[in-house]
Amino acid sequence: MTRAHVSELVPLAHQLSAHEFQRRLGGPLLAGPPLEPGVEEEGAATIATTIGVQPGLREPVDLASHEYFVLKKARPALFGRGVTMGRSSKSDVVISSDSISKLHARVRLDKSGLVYVSDLGSSNGTQVNGAFVNPGEEVELQHRDELILGTRQLRFYDAALLHSVLSKMVPTLS
Repeated sequence: MTRAHVSELVPLAHQLSAHEFQRRLGGPLLAGPPLEPGVEEEGAATIATTIGVQPGLREPVDLASHEYFVLKKARPALFGRGVTMGRSSKSDVVISSDSISKLHARVRLDKSGLVYVSDLGSSNGTQVNGAFVNPGEEVELQHRDELILGTRQLRFYDAALLHSVLSKMVPTLS
């Protein structure tokens, strides 16, 4: 599976309005540091997105080098509401880390556009900005919130607000 880096979104942010950018992406994003060198994706033949095992989301963030995924259903017929994240290949987003439970957390977008995360009874917990989320409890995510699943640190981005940041970056030349 091809990894996507935030730097690849910069030219798109320069070409599109914030609304068009958000529509093209299809939803909000989570981003975090790329995989450590030599770590292979598990389940590369599946349609789920795989996020690496490298912890360490710290400020200042080199956002352009981070891997990202859009929070949308990979297989809508297989799971209930929301995007599931976990170690299992049955998750919408597969996170390759021993600190991640098979079905670790769920992210849900409501009809008004608000985004919520809930823990699915994981062994190592789910945190939003350092506060643990109780299993079954939903916590609203805001743009740039830190989300920690086990030891994997990610940051939540609203696509329209991320457009504002990316459109100010200089695209890299290939």
